[in-house]
Parts: sequence; C-alpha cells; structure tokens
Amino acid sequence: MKMLDEKGPAAGRLHGAQKEVDTTIPYQGGSVNCEISRTEIIVNEIPELHERSRLMLEAVAQSGRPVYQMDGTPVRIKHTEKGTRIEPVNADAMRHEISQSACCLKELSDGSCKEIDPPIDAVRDALASAWMPLAPINGVACHPVVTDGCKIISRYGYNRDTGLFIDAPPDILQAAHNIPIVPSDAEVRDSIQLIGEVVYDFPFDTPADKAGYYALLLTLICRPMITGQIPAFMVQAATPGTGKSLLVETAIKIITGAGAIPTAFTADEEEARKILHAALLSGCEYILLDNINFRLKSAVLCEVITAGSLNARILGYSKMVRAINNATFVLTSNNPDMSREVARRCVPITLSCDLENPASRTDFKHPDLDLFIRENRPALIRAALVMTQAWAAAEWDTSGVRVMGSFEGWSRTIGGILKACGIPGFLENTADIMDSDSDAENWTAFITEWYREHEGSQVKARELLPMALRHGLVDSRKPESFQLRSLGRLFSRKRNTVHGGIKVIKSTEQQGNLTWKALKVH
Repeated sequence: MKMLDEKGPAAGRLHGAQKEVDTTIPYQGGSVNCEISRTEIIVNEIPELHERSRLMLEAVAQSGRPVYQMDGTPVRIKHTEKGTRIEPVNADAMRHEISQSACCLKELSDGSCKEIDPPIDAVRDALASAWMPLAPINGVACHPVVTDGCKIISRYGYNRDTGLFIDAPPDILQAAHNIPIVPSDAEVRDSIQLIGEVVYDFPFDTPADKAGYYALLLTLICRPMITGQIPAFMVQAATPGTGKSLLVETAIKIITGAGAIPTAFTADEEEARKILHAALLSGCEYILLDNINFRLKSAVLCEVITAGSLNARILGYSKMVRAINNATFVLTSNNPDMSREVARRCVPITLSCDLENPASRTDFKHPDLDLFIRENRPALIRAALVMTQAWAAAEWDTSGVRVMGSFEGWSRTIGGILKACGIPGFLENTADIMDSDSDAENWTAFITEWYREHEGSQVKARELLPMALRHGLVDSRKPESFQLRSLGRLFSRKRNTVHGGIKVIKSTEQQGNLTWKALKVH
C-alpha cells in the first residue's frame, strides 16, 4: 500500500469529492501513446455506495482509458493478435480500469491516507448503474470511414461523431488525405478501374452481380453515413471452387488489411443467438457466415438484420444485454436454400463458371491476389473514398435508384454512389435470389395440385395431409397428430398469400374443425 503525506482537510483535500493528482500511467493504444491521469477518491468519507460508484465511473470516463459503453453496457477496447476488438467489462475488468483511473484512498486516524484497492461493492454498483458517463461506442474500424455529408474521418482513435474507434496504420490513414472534393471524371474512372483489377478474374454472372461487389466494399467504408439497417450479402455459385470465399476475402482484406475470419453458424436458433450476440458485442465490422450447407431459415438472423440489435445474456451479467448491429453480414453458399424471409434481406452476388472444375483454373491476370491487395491497399482505400466524393459532387442525386424494402437508406446511399460513378446493375438481380426458397416452390406445387383436385371447395387439413406429405411440407417421420398440427400452422402462415396465382383462405368451421379453400385469383 502506498502512503500519502497529505494531511486532512486543511491540506486542501475535498471530503466526499475528487480531484486530479499528479500521477500518470502510460497506455499503449495501438500506434498512439496516451497519458492516463488518475483521480483521487477518499473512499471512507463517502458513505453512500451509489456516490462512490459514481465517482469511480467519472474517474474512468475522464482518464482517457479506452473504456466506453455500448447501449448502457460498459465495454473496452482490446488489442489482440486477431485485431482490435471490443469486449464487455465484467467486475474484475472494471476494477482494473478503476484502479488505473482512480487513486482510492482511506483516511487513517492520524489524518494520513493509505491507497487501497477499489472496493468491490462499489465496482459492482458501478456496473449495475443505469447512469453511465462513458462515451458511446458503435464498433471498430480498421480504415478511414465516411460519415454524414460524405465527410471522411481518418484520425486514429475514438471518434465521437461516429462512435467508432479507428485503428488503422499510418499509411492507410494517410490515403484519406487530400481526397478531391470534386473528383474529375478521370479520377473516378481510375478508381473504379483499380478496384476492378481486384475482381478482374472473378466470373460474375451479370453486371448486377459485379455492382453487388462494389456495393459490398462501399457499404463497409460508408456504414456511418447510412441511415437505418443494411441488408446481408449472399455470395453464391452453382459449383464449389468458383471463388465465393476468395471474393469475400478480397473485400475484407482491402477494408481490414487482414484475412477474413468466419463466424461459426448453426441451424439451432438458441445457439445462433449466442453466436451472433457475441460477434456484435465485439464491435466487428463484418460477420462472415461462410459455406452455409443447410437450409437457412433463421429467425434470429432475420431479426438482427432488420431490427438492428439483439438481446441476450453474457457471462458476468444477470440482465439481458443489448448488442447493436453495425456489422455488415456476408454469407456464402453453393446453390443456397433459404427461406423467403432470409432471401428478401439479401443482396445476391452470383458467380458463374462454365468449367466443370472451376478450381482448376490457372489463367489469372493476378495469380497472387493477396500480394496485389497488400501492395495496393492504400490506393484501393483511396479509390473507394474518391467514389464517395463523386456522389457528393453530384449533390447526392438518388433519382431513379432502385430501393430495397426495409433498407431504403442503404439503397439510396450506395445506389447513389454507384449511379454517380456510372456503375450499372444495382439491385437488378434481387428477384433471382427469391428462387432459392425451396419451401415456396413446394408450397406452390402443393396448392396448384390442391386447386386442381378441389377447385375452390371447402377442405379439412386432414384431407390434404397425404398431398402435403408428397410435397415435403410436413415431416413424414412424425406422428399423424404432429403432422396435422404442423399443417394447420403452415396454413395459418400462408393464409391470404398468393403463390402461382392461387390464394389460400380460411373458410368456415365444420364440427369444430377449420376448413380451407384454394382460390384462383388471376
């Protein structure tokens, strides 16, 4: 324990208050050294628990320590071998941060003071507090970002306007300097061409799919300026080895300077919630669900993409913690099988190769694509930033831009940039991805046969069960009672929707049982 010479209130010490002391602790934050100032708190002169915890929180907030809050939950910046991440602050971590930020003192009977560890009851009370003076943080960016009005943010460290901690090397930050406010046509053309070099060897199915790649890259750079939520990107192909994962890797390497780190995903909804919640709390810029090989119909995935947040419990907290979604979701799959709810939230990027074994290709313009990106990353970042300024120079024109339902702000921002840069095809292929819903195909075939056999007459679910089994709409391994309940729930979900020109409506009850009709509407 440290003994301080300062004596009693006559020496100018404030009872039940805090003041600065001449003690600094160096903090290594990436490439920047910060000086951390400590605040003196005389603990035993503050009888109220909430007041002690308040002073400790204020000390952390004023210290310069990399401690922030995410929707009321204390978090901190952590530098790891895999990159800079955000982690929730539990009681042990908070005690450490308080000890770095505050000098907790106990006044002795002789008027001297002894430094003590932060009292654990006050630490826990600080974590439980609804009042949080810590600055809000939304995530970590490994590159300059573009915010409202196409303003470029390229200074290392925490940025209050965006709520982002920017952790990028000097050459990447320097790439954002001297970007022309009104880039010339040649500058825009050269920027598009440079990014095009990265994807030169990828067999995009249509111009719309190539536009989808530019949209992905720009979304990662421009997330702070986009109002509302953003869709997921589904990179798909018919044949393994076509280059789906590599294509995603190129975008992520340009943005982060590191290889893509996939997030394990599962069809188990409870486990999926935990996985996505932990990923979002880390403040990651992207969430990659790579090589999905099961039917994707995750309600949790739909929720987090559209609602923009996810609630779950984390270790060290008894309450539900809300994780904000500021990440870009990227999915890859061969011939993906998705529910209509997932599909409508995805922007497709389709690769199509005429070779039986696409992985055997050797005729690449850039055989070492990783080296090309590493050598040109500053220029590639600059190229993307120039593209954003082209939209500002066009006075943020969005006329004629396609809009994707639930993602209007994203559509207008990214579509506006692509329009200003003359890149065609934005969102022209979104209808194609809806064809991946095998359930929809099965349902359409089922109600077509239903209408052909019954032509609008009232039918009980039990009478349609054999037909539903043939079309794979219910599980043939389950008991009949379970199958009937499943079919009834399916009818309720599909009621009044139109598939193949046929609509299912609920009719009347007969002897306590519902009846249904399949009607031709056009």
